[in-house]
This record gives sequence, structure tokens and C-alpha cells, in this order.
Amino acid sequence: MTREPAAIIGAIGTAVGAILALLVAFGIDVTEEQQTAILGVVAAVGPIVVGLLIRGKVSPAPKIDREPGV
Repeated sequence: MTREPAAIIGAIGTAVGAILALLVAFGIDVTEEQQTAILGVVAAVGPIVVGLLIRGKVSPAPKIDREPGV
């Protein structure tokens, strides 16, 4: 999960949506509001997790000192 966190979180979100649709198709009693809430949590938490994972993998670019007017 450390190599491609954005892709992995995106895949997890897609998988949750697909599994949820499959469960509903097979008769699991999940209301439309519950489906929306589950997908909303995945959509909200996914980017937060990606941001936290990616933040630890980057470093700021070095500051370039230039003379004024150059």
C-alpha cells in the first residue's frame, strides 16, 4: 500500500460500490439512504487516507536562492 496509495484507495472505493450493488442485487436489505451513506463515507475518508499516506512520501523542493532582478 505504500507504493501507490492513491490507486489502491481508488480501487477500494470502487470495490465497495461494486460489492454493495452485488449485495443489493442478491436481496440484502440495504436502503438507498444506507447505500448513499456508505459510499459517502468511502468517498470522504478515501482522500484523507491518501493524503496522509502520500504526505509521508514527499519532501519539499529545495529553495533556490536568486539575486533580485534575475
